[in-house]
Amino acid sequence: MEFNDYQEKARATAIYPNVGDNFVYPTLGLIDEIGELVGALGTSLPNDVIIKEAGDVLWYVASLASEVDLTLWRVAGCRNIKDIDPPNTYFLGGLFLSGAAIAGIVKKTLRDRDGALTLESKMQISHSLSVILHILVMICYHRETSLLEIAEENLKKLSDRQDRGVLHGSGDNR
Repeated sequence: MEFNDYQEKARATAIYPNVGDNFVYPTLGLIDEIGELVGALGTSLPNDVIIKEAGDVLWYVASLASEVDLTLWRVAGCRNIKDIDPPNTYFLGGLFLSGAAIAGIVKKTLRDRDGALTLESKMQISHSLSVILHILVMICYHRETSLLEIAEENLKKLSDRQDRGVLHGSGDNR
């Protein structure tokens, strides 16, 4: 699967205010899901739970990239999900730091530029999203799975929820 395929399919499941003109919602969602993923990794939860949480992070990475007019394959540095190279270190703190960097950019954009993203802001967001993707790959490596499996499982979950009309709401029991 190519990153642009995943991004398009994930985008088709987006239900939040002003989809296409709202980078705040996916930023907040990304920070929330990073926290859930890191919390799950700190336990002995099974891989299927980790895959679900990592899929949620991936969805928000794709959504935020779409909102700021970035293609996920450019953020990742490759077209195909299975071709993304893992970073040299496994550093969960990098998830929080990257999420915090994005939140800071969004905060300053809202405060100082009335919500208008600059090219520099988009490039900073792109860099942070790239770091998050590469850390997801390392999590996959340590959990003996792949980012492709995470993307496929995430799309399967979202498609099922969409078919049942329960994309709205929160929690796993939908």
